[in-house]
Amino acid sequence: MTTMAMPRKELKAACLALLDRHAVEHPAGPQGKLVARYLLRSTSGERVSLMFEKHEKTKPHLWLEHRLVVNRIENDIEARFYPAAALHRAIVSGKTYPRPSVGAQGDARAGKC
Repeated sequence: MTTMAMPRKELKAACLALLDRHAVEHPAGPQGKLVARYLLRSTSGERVSLMFEKHEKTKPHLWLEHRLVVNRIENDIEARFYPAAALHRAIVSGKTYPRPSVGAQGDARAGKC
């Protein structure tokens, strides 16, 4: 199968459009220009929290709980798993922000949309 590369800006716009159509904004809202946060319902009715890195200088990472995708990743999707305790934490204006700050426990996943 041949795939064509898409410019990062277009890929991010397409991912955000897809998420806007099929998910609702997380009650905590977005993190400014950096990250869009969403909620979805799984087929079992569970609320799924996810984040998409939308800033122009970052790769288009999609963050969600490891347990939700561990058995669903296809070989052609690049995925990395990060234990929640090992993720970078940033302090901004006296507040600590974990990465990703989706409000979930356990491992997180970053992958390309």
